[in-house]
Amino acid sequence: IGGHPYNPPHLMPLVELTRWERTDENCLRLAYDFYRSVQKEPVILNKESPGFIGNRLQAAFVKEAVEIVFEGVCSVEDLDKAAVYGLGIRWAILGPNLNGELNGGEEGVGGYFGGKFKKAWDDAFSRILSSGMAEIPEAYWTKIAPEGVAEEKMKRLPETGNTTEEIAAYRDKLLLEILRLHGKL
Repeated sequence: IGGHPYNPPHLMPLVELTRWERTDENCLRLAYDFYRSVQKEPVILNKESPGFIGNRLQAAFVKEAVEIVFEGVCSVEDLDKAAVYGLGIRWAILGPNLNGELNGGEEGVGGYFGGKFKKAWDDAFSRILSSGMAEIPEAYWTKIAPEGVAEEKMKRLPETGNTTEEIAAYRDKLLLEILRLHGKL
């Protein structure tokens, strides 16, 4: 088996466990129970997958984030705000499927992904799949993102941190609060 903790591992509860075709189920259960015993939240991949679960989700989100900024739709700072104050807050409570259950009204998650919202989802998937951006453009990681992040850091309130170290401390403080709310501490 493989165990993939999420970063920062001393705070994040997620540990992705992946099995091989000959993995002993007792060994997998032992690892699962161990991680539960140290207040982690293990998930089991039914088969090997490059990037596991979390990194695949992250890659899809980051790909769209880079493309949105690169296309000039919004600034780096506004993209980060949309992530933090929109999906980030909502997904810190429930994942996309349970949120879909709530957003789908009486039809639940089936209505959210298949009912009146299906065309919007199909259009979004089609746009994402037909996008010409297959890699992060050099201009993004050498100029756009660094300049945007530097500007964003300068605008932050002092109590939220302006340096990388201060921002990491702020992140960890809020992660601990969220973990307390989830009963993980």
